Amino acid sequence: MTDYRVSVGLLRHEKMLRLRHPKMLGGRALESVMRVWEYAAERTERNPDQESGVFVGMSDEELVLALGWANDRRRRSIAAAMRVLDACITCGFLDRTSAEDLRVHGWESHQGWLCGARERSEAARKAACAKHAKRISRWSAPGEGEQGEEAAGRTSGACAPPPSPCPFPPEERQPVADLESGPDGTPEQRGVRKGPGRRTGRWSDLDRGEDARRRGQHGKTVFVERVAADRGLARYRADFERAVVVGVWRGSGAVALEVAEQRSGELRGAVEEWALRVEVATRETPVLLGDQGAWDARQEG
Repeated sequence: MTDYRVSVGLLRHEKMLRLRHPKMLGGRALESVMRVWEYAAERTERNPDQESGVFVGMSDEELVLALGWANDRRRRSIAAAMRVLDACITCGFLDRTSAEDLRVHGWESHQGWLCGARERSEAARKAACAKHAKRISRWSAPGEGEQGEEAAGRTSGACAPPPSPCPFPPEERQPVADLESGPDGTPEQRGVRKGPGRRTGRWSDLDRGEDARRRGQHGKTVFVERVAADRGLARYRADFERAVVVGVWRGSGAVALEVAEQRSGELRGAVEEWALRVEVATRETPVLLGDQGAWDARQEG
């Protein structure tokens, strides 16, 4: 199906006004022009190789019969149709070519989309050939598979490998937050590790106490054991909350609570053991009880 373009100002155009004059075609003017354009569009669709808008190889009598202006081949009917043809030529809707063929006036300028159908089809064909050129050549050329296999091992024209991911810093250098039980019973941050054996905040005193304990000085033993107990409580709370959340998410809340209770019993025993160690350490460290003389005597002995 082929469409052709019609200007919105056709009825007000000077040529159409002249053709619609009673001495020319009168009320048959618009229908006559539309038949000419319709037949030209049909010929373009049927014969894309011919020049669009030109009635090549058609005499005037053949054209009026094709346009339907003559009801039959009788002389009177053909004569009336020829007057319609002469009126269209006089008003400028039809022109004569150098080969005495009739053509539509201004057809290429007014029907650019219809006249460019052949060029668009050729451009689409070339684009399709370019798109599938490799596939077509592989099917048509013999031995292309071997050449393709040889070229597959080459790396000269290959794309560069993807960049390697950025390495993560060592695990011991990751900041690790230490927790201690706060006034309300919830874990709170007391210090942050910034490297191996380095801490800031209130944990700096603990580090110095641990170093002193390793050197045989027991001034911070009680504090160290108390901190260990606090860590155990914080770990118990975190494990209990995690077990409940995971259990609810997996739809096994009862099992999660049972596991959490078992874990809490184990941690409770560990905390009691730490408390006992605190008591023993306190008794074995006279300086903590204010007995400086006993400590001095032990050092002298």
